[in-house]
Amino acid sequence: MLWKVRAAKRSLIAALGIVSCAACGFLTSSSASDADAGQDGSADANTDGIETDAAAEADEATASSCDTGGSVTLDPRTLGHLEVWYGADSVVADGGTVQEWPDLSSNGRVARVPTDCVAPRYATSDAGLPQVVFAGDDLTLHSCMLFPLGADPGFERGVTLVVVARVHATSFASAGSAHPFVRVGGAGETFYFLLGLYPDTYTLLYKVESKPYLRAPAVALDAWHIYDAVQQPGAPGLGATSTAVIHRDGVIEVDGPAIVPTHAQRDFNWIGRGENGYVNADFAAVLLFSQALSDCDMARLRASLAAQWNVTP
Repeated sequence: MLWKVRAAKRSLIAALGIVSCAACGFLTSSSASDADAGQDGSADANTDGIETDAAAEADEATASSCDTGGSVTLDPRTLGHLEVWYGADSVVADGGTVQEWPDLSSNGRVARVPTDCVAPRYATSDAGLPQVVFAGDDLTLHSCMLFPLGADPGFERGVTLVVVARVHATSFASAGSAHPFVRVGGAGETFYFLLGLYPDTYTLLYKVESKPYLRAPAVALDAWHIYDAVQQPGAPGLGATSTAVIHRDGVIEVDGPAIVPTHAQRDFNWIGRGENGYVNADFAAVLLFSQALSDCDMARLRASLAAQWNVTP
């Protein structure tokens, strides 16, 4: 199957120590390395998780280059339309727990622990870097945080969700519910989109409101990765779709159509949970843009995050 071929290519990339930009051919040394059942939609139908030939070819294209200006350090705010940005290095732990997660986007959208979740924990990784630990393997002791967006920022420009995380094995307390890294909701928990894990599995999932949704091959447990979903611009409307793609460490896992997010008041936005599912993972960074970042901007952003958080393919 083609996704197995992609896995082999990913191993080769890791061996060479490079990160690639899908369409612009950016190459740089690695300097360091809900679909909820019921209301969120049933979990019975999905894409087959196999990358198309066109996506595979685009992923390997190296016709031009993305200029990093000699540095992989990048301030995500310079890319525009950054809605929230949470980094584990900004956390102030209260007795080991994280009650608030400051927003680095300059929008002041602090993430806080709601009353029906326990606070995640502050810890350091094996590399001595800060991390925020979310426990999602117990229905009564799950961790989550809620962040504000308020009025819809306008996702007709597209969506970019980026997460630096390490997923752990978990018993997954709520069968049939997705386990999101990030779930951006709407009024009445209806008009949502999310990037996370498919129900009761460790396969990547990007979903907007209803089918179709994208499901990629399984994640690697207990290892740090940069996961992202980029959805192209589109006009919201009944059944309207635009192309979306899921990457892991800059490598395309799957692409296909996704519903264009409906305009809605964005009051139910979660890190680490969905309608009934929670994720068992450590987080280093979470970023949400209300636009589809270009391939070159994504390559620059991934290179910067990889250097900051010691992520290698």
